[in-house]
Amino acid sequence: MGRKTKIKKIKKEEKVALAELELLYEEFNEIKEAIKHLKKHDKHFDCFQSLPEKKQEELYSRRKDRKFASIIVELYAIVEEFYQKVYFIVYDEERYKKQTEQDAITDICEQLEHKISLHNNTESLTHLRNFMIQKEFSFKSARTAYEEELEAFRKNKDAIKYLFEQAREAIKIK
Repeated sequence: MGRKTKIKKIKKEEKVALAELELLYEEFNEIKEAIKHLKKHDKHFDCFQSLPEKKQEELYSRRKDRKFASIIVELYAIVEEFYQKVYFIVYDEERYKKQTEQDAITDICEQLEHKISLHNNTESLTHLRNFMIQKEFSFKSARTAYEEELEAFRKNKDAIKYLFEQAREAIKIK
């Protein structure tokens, strides 16, 4: 496959990945509204009526935290999948095989560094995702564990928006 053909294919994959990020971003923005909607309609469920209001709030808080964790895991997956597709194109349809103990995104970037320039700025995203997969599926707990990386953001919502921006930059080819 020629260089121009590879560049066209990579640009196409970049557009698809960025579109997928935007869909995920819309889902992220809808989380708060979905929780509000549930709160209004929870009176229809017997299981909620038997819980004290404080327990109901804890339940909603945990649910929201898990939804944020899911967003982060999927955000990482979108970037990783895009990088694997770039690898596949650059190396003429050879499948990516992890060669180091590092996370897949860093490993792919290192393998591609002499062929194509990628933004490997996903360290915070990687740390949070790994914590949630390996230790506790909670954005709140992962954020506490990596406080220095996200200390500029007082709200979870702002921290997640920052991670989306990192992912967008990681996908854009230099």
